[in-house]
Amino acid sequence: MGYDVWGGVKNVASDAWDKTKDTANDVKDKLEDAKEEAERQLLRAKYLAQAEALDSYANNVRKALEDFNQAPQENAKAYNAHAVDWQGKKKEAYDDYQNQLRTVAGEARVDGQNLIIEIEKKAAQLREKAGNLA
Repeated sequence: MGYDVWGGVKNVASDAWDKTKDTANDVKDKLEDAKEEAERQLLRAKYLAQAEALDSYANNVRKALEDFNQAPQENAKAYNAHAVDWQGKKKEAYDDYQNQLRTVAGEARVDGQNLIIEIEKKAAQLREKAGNLA
């Protein structure tokens, strides 16, 4: 029985083609995996950067609250230094103003603290999302 040379070449070529396709598919799968991993890491970095920005913002709000808290104290010092002897309607009006100022300052402190809490919650959520992508 004779050996079919062309048939053998066809089989070798066919096997080589199949192996090339398999290798190409493996490379394609690995590239897709690498792309997905890069996208995951990019999204993770984005979340962490946003969380960091929120931390900075929360610190700015804290600083603003500290500055704001000093204003009523400075006002009270000025009152004690200059208006202690006031009497009558002038004193009543100023005392009313001081009471309003204390009320507004207290509300602002509460609002500021609530804002910080919400900012910190959002930053924590972003860090959790980033952690889930690791």
